[in-house]
Amino acid sequence: MEIDEFALTNSKIIESEFNINPVKTTFHLYNNAEWQILCHSIDIDCLSEGVYLPRNLEAHLLEQCKFLEINFLHEYFGHGLFCEHAKKGKILVSLEKDLIELEKKILGLVQLPDKKMISIDNRSPYFKQYIEKQQQIVSFFKENLGLYEGFAIWMEYYLAKQNNKEAMFEEKFSRPAYKRNKGLLEKFIKFEKENGVQILMHKVGFYTG
Repeated sequence: MEIDEFALTNSKIIESEFNINPVKTTFHLYNNAEWQILCHSIDIDCLSEGVYLPRNLEAHLLEQCKFLEINFLHEYFGHGLFCEHAKKGKILVSLEKDLIELEKKILGLVQLPDKKMISIDNRSPYFKQYIEKQQQIVSFFKENLGLYEGFAIWMEYYLAKQNNKEAMFEEKFSRPAYKRNKGLLEKFIKFEKENGVQILMHKVGFYTG
């Protein structure tokens, strides 16, 4: 199944189940060479297969990957839904947008370079404010990492079942890099079984206005 068709299929599931969807989030696919360039440009591990950038509401995925479809569920629907619709996700995006505006002011730019690390001169009168805003984002992200990542893993798991891709999910999740998140997923699954999907969504911070 082509990824565009896969996205549409799962958008219908999400709309039917939760009456929401990623609206502003976009996704981008990369071949191996392009992925290496992207990883170096935004300073992430090149062994990763996907990343979501809250500041741009963008899901980036390695296309030449065995687990592309469920990685897509994780990045586009998991992180995309959280950042667009959950209370904590919207705060994170707002903080990132504030930082973007500050970066543009410091650099004297109308638009920042796309998907590139930028360098801020410590002689800038805004440098202290910039560092404080960065630290605020890092602290907020660390405080809410379990919610941010846990929901994305659970949504990946939930939609994998809807698409009859449990085996693919299990194979991916059995790899050493993902085992550290096993306990996190189990907490979400346990809560869902005890309280139901809609209560879980409320607990994560959806439907709170």
